[in-house]
Amino acid sequence: MRTYPIFFSMIFASSVFCLVPGCRSGDTPPPEGTTPTEVRAPVRGLMDSIAHDVTSGGPTAWLRYFDSSGHFSMVNQGLLVFPNLDSAAAGVHQFAAGIRQITLTWGDIRVDSLTTQFAVVGAAFREDMTDMKGNPSRSEGYFTAVAEGTPSGWRLRNAHWSMADNRK
Repeated sequence: MRTYPIFFSMIFASSVFCLVPGCRSGDTPPPEGTTPTEVRAPVRGLMDSIAHDVTSGGPTAWLRYFDSSGHFSMVNQGLLVFPNLDSAAAGVHQFAAGIRQITLTWGDIRVDSLTTQFAVVGAAFREDMTDMKGNPSRSEGYFTAVAEGTPSGWRLRNAHWSMADNRK
C-alpha cells in the first residue's frame, strides 16, 4: 500500500474555511500597495498555521489551505497525484481515515516572493504518524509550493512533496 505525506491532507483542507477567519497571519491577503518583500511574513504564517492545524486537527486540515479557484494541483515524488482540488479532497479524506494522530513539523522555511500576490515556499518537513492500529511511522523530505494571496487569504496554488531517501 502506498502511503502519502501530510501534503495529501492539505489538499482536502483547502475547501474548508478557517474556523476563525483572520485568526492567523496566513489567513489574510496582502493589502494593496504591499511590496514583494512584505509578503514573506504572512506566507511564513501560512506555513505555521498549516503545521499547527494539521497537528491539532488531522490531515483534513490541509484542505482549508488549498486554492479553491480551480488552479490547485499536487505532485508527489514526480507524479501528478491530484490534478485538481476535487481529487485532492477525495485522496486526503481517504488518507485521513487511516490516521489516528499526525504531527507535521517544518524546518528552515524559505519564502521567495515573486509579486505581492504570489510567492514560492519551500521547507524541509517531518511527519510523525500513528495509524488506526497504533503503528508509528515517519515521513521526511522537502515540500515546495506556490502560495497565492486570495480574497480568502493565502492559499497553496500547487504543491510538491519529495521524500528523503533514508536508505543510507
